[in-house]
Amino acid sequence: MDPEYQRTGTIRPKSDLYAFGIIVLQVLTGCRPNGLLVRVEEAVRCGTLANILDPSIADWPLGEAKELAQIALNCVKLRCRDRPDLDTEVLPVLRRLGEVADASMKTERCSIYAPSYYFCPILKVCKQSRQL
Repeated sequence: MDPEYQRTGTIRPKSDLYAFGIIVLQVLTGCRPNGLLVRVEEAVRCGTLANILDPSIADWPLGEAKELAQIALNCVKLRCRDRPDLDTEVLPVLRRLGEVADASMKTERCSIYAPSYYFCPILKVCKQSRQL
């Protein structure tokens, strides 16, 4: 729960960002929220984020995970006014990370499942069928 809401009883436009940040940190680590903020802050500061990422995910893209963790940490600042703006600071990063994930999935899907004759040698893209 937003610490500022707990203290003042006032819900502000950025109150939901706190909850969002906590949820993102939980997704990244697979841990409950108790003490999570301090653990992630320390791991990011010490460069050991990879050690606390959810072990059930095999290959974390560490650069993107670190960027997502940093956005989440910004969202859980104690004071609402210190939190980022959703439209101008959070969403652009999330959209870009989504595009990176989509591109990675397409590349991975093609390289794992498609035989070489499915690839166009000129465009270097995966085709859906062998027919032209």
